[in-house]
Parts: sequence; C-alpha cells; structure tokens
Amino acid sequence: MPKPQPSFVRRWLLGNLRNKGTSLVFAILIWAYAFSHTKEIEQTSVRVSIVSGSAEQVVLETRTEDDEPFTGEVVIDLEGPRNLLRVALDQVSAGEFVVNESGLILLEEREGYPALPPGVDVVKATPKFVNVELDTRKRRKITIKPTGLIVNPSRRFRAPLIDDFRFEPASVTVEGPESLLGGVSVQFRDQRVDVDVGEWSALFPLVIAGEGADHREFRLVDAPEMIKASVKLKSALTPRKFTVPIRFGLDPSSAVATAVGPIEISGPVAPLEMTCRGTEEALDELQTAIDTGSFQIWIPYRETIGTFDTVESSSFRWPESGLPAEIERESITFDQVQIPIKVDRVRDDDESGEQE
Repeated sequence: MPKPQPSFVRRWLLGNLRNKGTSLVFAILIWAYAFSHTKEIEQTSVRVSIVSGSAEQVVLETRTEDDEPFTGEVVIDLEGPRNLLRVALDQVSAGEFVVNESGLILLEEREGYPALPPGVDVVKATPKFVNVELDTRKRRKITIKPTGLIVNPSRRFRAPLIDDFRFEPASVTVEGPESLLGGVSVQFRDQRVDVDVGEWSALFPLVIAGEGADHREFRLVDAPEMIKASVKLKSALTPRKFTVPIRFGLDPSSAVATAVGPIEISGPVAPLEMTCRGTEEALDELQTAIDTGSFQIWIPYRETIGTFDTVESSSFRWPESGLPAEIERESITFDQVQIPIKVDRVRDDDESGEQE
C-alpha cells in the first residue's frame, strides 16, 4: 500500500528546515548590523580651548559671532553610527584649536576634537565660529611697591612712607600680552598688620593687578612664592624737658632704707632738669606724675656718712609705676651727669619732718 504524502502546508512549513534556519540567522545579523550602523545625531557639551601655535604669541581675545566674549562652552551635534556615537559621547568632553594668526576659526572643524573616533563627525557647533586676536608675548620688570600692604604702627612710630619699605627681591618680571603689559603692576594681597617695634619684616604673596590683569596669559616669571617686606619705622615721639625734684635720698622701700632708716643729705639737691621723648599724651601724664609727687628721683645710698660723694646720673632711680608706658626709656637724660651729696647722719626714728 503506498505511503501517504504530506500535505502541501506541511511540506512548506517543514521542508528544507535547515536552509530556512540559516537564512533567518543571516537576516537577523544583517538587521542588527544595519541597525547599529545607521547614522544618527547626538548632542553634547564640550569645553573648547583656543591656544596659540607659537611661543612668541598669546591669544589676546576671543569673541563669538554675536560679538560676545567666548567662554569656552560649546554645544556640538555629532553624527555617526549608533555604536560609535556611544563611544564618542563617553570620550569627548573637550576640544582644542591651535591658531597661528588672527582671524575666524570654525568650531565645526573636526580637527578641534581629536578624541572623536573615526566615523563620527561634527555637523553643527553653537557658537559656530570664534574671532581670535593674537598678540606678542612680552616681559616687563616691575619694581615692587607696598601697594596692598598696610602697616599700622603704634603711637610710638610714624606711619611708614613708600621709601621706608624694603623688599627682597626688589623687583619681579611679569609676562603677558604686549598690548596690556604696560597697564599692570604687582601688589600684595590686601594685608593689614599692626606693628609695635621699630624694625619689622614678614613674608607675603604678590598678585598681578591693574587693567587687564585678569588675563589668563599673565604670570610672574622666576619669582619666589613669597616676597619679604621689611620697614624701619621712624619714631613719632617728641622730646620735652621736665624739672624733677629730688625728694628722697633713696628708695624708701629698698632693703638699704629699711636697714639704716631715714637719712639727711647735705649739698646741692636742687631739682633736676630731665629730658625724654614720648607721645604727647604720655608726656602730659608724666608732668602730672611729677606735679603730684608720684614720679621722684631716688639717689642710691652708699656708706659715706660725714663725707662728700658724687652720684652719677646713670645711677638715678625712679618708680616705674610713675613713668607712663609710652615714654621712651632710652631717651631719658639729665642736665647734670654728676651730683655732689653729703650724707650727714642717720636720723633717729623719733625725728620727724621730711628732708629735702
């Protein structure tokens, strides 16, 4: 009995199954390849820098087609196969255009984005172009002045003048665009210091200042990070002469006075002429102390009872509490270098009366 034949539908579905499977696989591969290689457009933001191609030139100015300063931010449209676009978006975040002369540069030029993989192109850039102006790179030596450095001396000193300052080094070299170089200077970052000594020094950083000083091509050449500034302050103290009476032969609170008791002094013990320097307020205060007796000259006692002796002015003593703080101690002088005295006797404790 003859074997029954499969129907047409069965033969069509199951016949030549291997060839059909192979064809299906190829069709899927062709579709996937075509899909992945279909060109698409993606947009991304990049940071673009424009640099001079010559060491002797600098980029002075860059402006967009709207005559606005170029900020470096550029939005670009990239075209390419889907798989390459994904790579490009991961790799491209910046661009750089090297220019050798002033003029327009198109930001759509592929050469400005070296990280782009082959097969991906820039089809649009916003802004579209930049007008670049180059300038000659020059150097200029600038003498340092105390601009930005404010020294506040105490009342004992005068405010310093420009010529009172000294700097190490005395000058620095600034490099930048030739057309702007003449308008810049160097100065200290705003520094305010209080000084209570005659000679002072400290280290400070310098900054470039003036019109156009914020240009990115300006820099200090071979300059130390910190500049030593020093100043010798001049005294603001004024001299004044005082008449100071000798009220005691020695310091009543001293050990010697406690041991020997009160004494009498013979000889000239007239008031002394004393000169010193200080602020006006301190000099007035000293005069008040003299008038009220809180500032006195003490003559050191030595065992010379019954004989004449001389006391050098360098041995004079006075209560420190009676001398105002803003009196210059080193300036105190007396019109008499030596004073002759005679210690007559030690007074009995029951004697009274102050001896001049």
